[in-house]
Amino acid sequence: MRKLEDFQSIESVLRSDDFQPALHVRDSKPLLDGCVLTLTGKEHRDRRRLERPLFERSALEFYEHQILRSSLQIAFEQAEGQRDEAGRPQIDLLWLTRMTLVPVTAAVVGLDGVDNEAAVIHLEDISRRLGEGASIEWSNRDRKEVMKEAMEAKDDLLVNFYNASLERRRDLVASCKAGEIEEDDLPTDLLTLALRESWDDFDEDLWLKEALFFVVASANTTTHATPHVFNEIVNWRNENPQESHLLEQEVFIRHAVDEALRLHGPVPALLRRALKDAESIAGHSFRANEDIGCMLESANTDQNVYGPHSAVFDPHRPESLGRREAHGLSFGSGAHICSGRPLAIGLPTSRDGGPEVIGVLPRLIGELLSRGARLNPENPPSFRNDTQAERYETYPLIFDELTNESLQPS
Repeated sequence: MRKLEDFQSIESVLRSDDFQPALHVRDSKPLLDGCVLTLTGKEHRDRRRLERPLFERSALEFYEHQILRSSLQIAFEQAEGQRDEAGRPQIDLLWLTRMTLVPVTAAVVGLDGVDNEAAVIHLEDISRRLGEGASIEWSNRDRKEVMKEAMEAKDDLLVNFYNASLERRRDLVASCKAGEIEEDDLPTDLLTLALRESWDDFDEDLWLKEALFFVVASANTTTHATPHVFNEIVNWRNENPQESHLLEQEVFIRHAVDEALRLHGPVPALLRRALKDAESIAGHSFRANEDIGCMLESANTDQNVYGPHSAVFDPHRPESLGRREAHGLSFGSGAHICSGRPLAIGLPTSRDGGPEVIGVLPRLIGELLSRGARLNPENPPSFRNDTQAERYETYPLIFDELTNESLQPS
């Protein structure tokens, strides 16, 4: 596999129609082959068009201001109920993030019954196992065992959440087609949109794999990113106490999150495969079916784009960059840029006076900081050694300002 390392070359490949994503056509193919990330051309455009309502402002407002707020309150109550020996509320950030995002995932996909702690814990476990299968290419474990666990998680999802949710939406869409309910009464979620679009030729296997992809992407990717983002921001705050007040501003937190995501991509590389011979792409030539590794760390710290101190976390840096470059290529680029990016890091400022959509990740970081969340000095974080991706195993937090009055998210 040829490796590309500079920002310009990688962005050119990612934005070119001469290449297709080549991650889930490998070891994770049995789990996710046919999902939107594997498609090209018209098929890809049609799938993105169908799924666009999931990430429009009204949907994002619902996820962030209703579902996320409710799940955050449950997570803070859990921390309040499990104090350390010094009497301080504590919780693991990975656990908190996944438990907070799982209900959002359920709303995006259209999974019913994720409205109590037991169900959230169950779907969290499913999501985690699916996530390991989806990123199997980076695993250091026995890959057959990883995929076996992921396929068992798929069956678990089918039996306990997916099948009943799909049947309920079949009934709702049928009622709409019969004129018994209005279109506006239908939920906005992946399964409902798929049934409305392809009622007569609904492909069971295809839409299951699409749902699996959304479960993986909406919960796992952000879960792995959150400790890195929090760590960079807290370390910067401790080194720059005179500027710590800036972290009370949503716009500054968004800049800081972008900067941290630039330094901590979700995977070591974005994989692409040439669809045909391609000449003169950022000075490179490629052969048909050639595999390319677009190395994120080197691209996202390219000094030609980010300056001589490109590897240093600087939350002021995005102020002099366009939003596209602020988080680097961590969400990809071009036609296959991550469709869930607005869910993760928000939308531009609303012009109609509606609620601000700053993204679930900046929202989560802001809520943690406002409650005095910090690392537990007696219980430091640990990294995983079973994957080539940069991921934490544990990230224990304690809270200095988590009182009964502060349990309710702001």
